[in-house]
Amino acid sequence: GANDLPTLVFPGLCDHVFEWFPLDSIIDLWVAALTDRRILIHSFNRGALATISETIVRLMYPFKWENAYIPVLPTSLMQLCDAPIPCVFGLRTDAIKLIPGGGQEALDDHWVVVDADKCTIIFPEHDPVPALPVHLRRRLFRTIRAAKVNKSGLTMAKRDRAIRLAFLECLAS
Repeated sequence: GANDLPTLVFPGLCDHVFEWFPLDSIIDLWVAALTDRRILIHSFNRGALATISETIVRLMYPFKWENAYIPVLPTSLMQLCDAPIPCVFGLRTDAIKLIPGGGQEALDDHWVVVDADKCTIIFPEHDPVPALPVHLRRRLFRTIRAAKVNKSGLTMAKRDRAIRLAFLECLAS
C-alpha cells in the first residue's frame, strides 16, 4: 500500500525529472527499465545524471534494478558500453566520443539514449520498447497531472510520493 513506499534519500527527484521531460517519454523510459533495456543518460551536469538514474530505478518499486547501474560512469570504465547487458549508465556528454567503437554512432539500436541537456529521449527503432496498455497510460497521466496541478498545495515530498504511488498502482493493475 501507500505506506510501503520506501522513503527517498533525496525527496524531490521525481519532481525535477517530471519537469524536464515530457510525461510520455518518462513512461516509456520506465517501461524500458522494467523490460531490462540498456539505458544511457548523458549530460554536462553530473547532478542531472544521478537525478534521472535514481528516479527511474525508484519508480520501478517494488521491483529493484539488479543489473549494471553506474549513475556517473568514469571514463576508465567506458569499455562497459560494449557489454551486451541491461544497464543504466550516466555519462558526461563530452565523454560520448570515448565510447568504444565510434562514440555516438556506437550507440546502436539497442540503447535508449537520454539527453538530459536537451530533455530528449531516443528509443531504439528496430527493438522498440513495448507499449504500456492505453488504460494504464491514461491513469498514469491523470494521476501525475493532478499531482503537478496541485503543486502549490502539495509539498515536494508529497508530490514525489503521489507520483511514485501512481507508478506502483500501475504495476499492481
